[in-house]
Amino acid sequence: MKKIRGGGGEMKEKSKMFVVKLIPPAPNDDLSTLSELTDRSLLYEIQKRFTNDQIYTYIGHILLLVNPYKELPIYSTMITQLYLSNIVRLSSSLPPHIFSCTERAYHMMIQEQRSQCFILSGETGSGKTEACKHIVKHLACRSMTTECVLEAKINHVSCVLESFGHAKTTLNENSSRYIKYLGLQFSENNRTLIGARVYTYCLEKSRLVSHPPNQCNFHIFYLMIDGLSTEEKCSLYLSNPSVHRYMNRNSQDEVTAAETVQNRDKFLAVKQALRNLGFNNLEVDNLFLILSAILLLGDIQFLAVTDTEIAYVSDAQLVEQVAGILQVSPDDLNSALTSDVQCFKGDMILKRHTVDVANFYRDLLAKSLYSRLFSFLVNNVNNYLQSQDDGEGYLEHGEDIGRRGKREK
Repeated sequence: MKKIRGGGGEMKEKSKMFVVKLIPPAPNDDLSTLSELTDRSLLYEIQKRFTNDQIYTYIGHILLLVNPYKELPIYSTMITQLYLSNIVRLSSSLPPHIFSCTERAYHMMIQEQRSQCFILSGETGSGKTEACKHIVKHLACRSMTTECVLEAKINHVSCVLESFGHAKTTLNENSSRYIKYLGLQFSENNRTLIGARVYTYCLEKSRLVSHPPNQCNFHIFYLMIDGLSTEEKCSLYLSNPSVHRYMNRNSQDEVTAAETVQNRDKFLAVKQALRNLGFNNLEVDNLFLILSAILLLGDIQFLAVTDTEIAYVSDAQLVEQVAGILQVSPDDLNSALTSDVQCFKGDMILKRHTVDVANFYRDLLAKSLYSRLFSFLVNNVNNYLQSQDDGEGYLEHGEDIGRRGKREK
């Protein structure tokens, strides 16, 4: 029985390759080599490959991915080993795959001694987040350590950031609502993956206070509502999702029992991931306190009781609850929402808000709180992912995840 050697020195039985669902290389693997380059011919080849579960196609050095919206057996450890190689051309002789592009970038980083970058671009739901996870997985396997601890850390980080930064849209149930740049650091001496850093941009804060029909707020609010016990929700003054204006589960009016159980399991996973990041139980509880304050803040309504259209809070008890959670004075919070102090020629002038202006400042405060909470989590994530040995040289590998149209901040 003939044996072949995989990329980490491990011996693989050739007979095992029969269980690998990997189609051999074909002439149409690279669409740039087609004799006729038209929209019609390109779409025909892409559709033909897609129906055969060939979701990856080259266009020169660009890798095209068509999201299959189903699990495919092309990311197993055995297939990872097939693409692991000390020579770039061996990986290139295999069919198009995200692992092949990862191998090429890794070898270029080693040979040229400079950073390499993946740019994952596409519409929402095109598979950018999952592609990033496969890149990290392959690079972790490529690392010379027998057990890459960093991959487990990145999985914990992904669990937290997806809960706080992803939301359900009409096209994607786990759509990233921010742009992420993930840098992976390699040791210059032994090419081991030693650290990572996350940079986030353009968090869609407007989704917190208003989202289109049939779309949802950030995942964490629904996980929290379904995951907390009745006693815990009462202590945080929380109720059903339909009661809280920022949640407004119009697209989830008929939530099944299975979905509720799934949300509870995800909520437990998020809490465990936060503990892995170094948060103690009190700090985790404080995170949910802030989230509940944001939800309650959105429930505050204003009324104009006079002809001057001056805004007054309609529920003083709700303001006291939010102020108590945020540990501020109820009077100060009330004044901040309904009035503004301006200085003019040395005199302090109190300007009262109209209802529309008060609503604007209430939502602005909620967005600011959530944005700072998200930044706080990202800072803790980077402390968790940083290299433990700063004395070694390292190379950086970055991934720019996601590019979508104009965002409202």
